[in-house]
Amino acid sequence: MPAGPRGLSIRAKVSLTLAALVLASLGLTAGFLLWQTRQALLGEAIHRGLTVGRNLADYSAGAVLERDPLQTMQFAQDALDDDAVVYAVLTDAGGSVLAVRALPGAAPASIGRPW
Repeated sequence: MPAGPRGLSIRAKVSLTLAALVLASLGLTAGFLLWQTRQALLGEAIHRGLTVGRNLADYSAGAVLERDPLQTMQFAQDALDDDAVVYAVLTDAGGSVLAVRALPGAAPASIGRPW
């Protein structure tokens, strides 16, 4: 069918419109799936961090209550055995740091200072 005096034929316009709608819907779907994946991975990372923190708190409770510096440092070092942990800090009820272990160059606090 020949093009009319104003440019593209109606068939070409409909085809281009449908193609644009399909591409837009694919783009929106891909964006939504990427966002959902990101949210799921972020949730898993937060959950893992909370689990490591709870386990460290549970296992080190006796050493913290007894204020045993050797055991608290050992618990903090054991927490660093996990590749995802950057630092571990154990504090008492008043917020004073009892033990801190960190990867080189990432020390967040000093022992005896408030957290």
